[in-house]
Amino acid sequence: MPLKVLKKNLTRTYCLFKNIHEGKYTLDVFGWYGKSIDDKIDLKFYECVIENGFNIFILICTILEIGGVGNNLEFRQLQQELK
Repeated sequence: MPLKVLKKNLTRTYCLFKNIHEGKYTLDVFGWYGKSIDDKIDLKFYECVIENGFNIFILICTILEIGGVGNNLEFRQLQQELK
């Protein structure tokens, strides 16, 4: 998967989190993927599954840590930036 796809999804999740939850990690932020949808609440509220953001971040870190960047130039550049 291209790094730009992961970055785009991570950025989107973070922006939703900042806009919807005002950047505050409370219990209300977590666990929305399993709850019923209330038609009275903006659907973007349910789109912000903070666990997805953490999973994407962990995936990027794992790829960089285990050296799974292979021939992917984007990942190699990010790896060099983070050294």
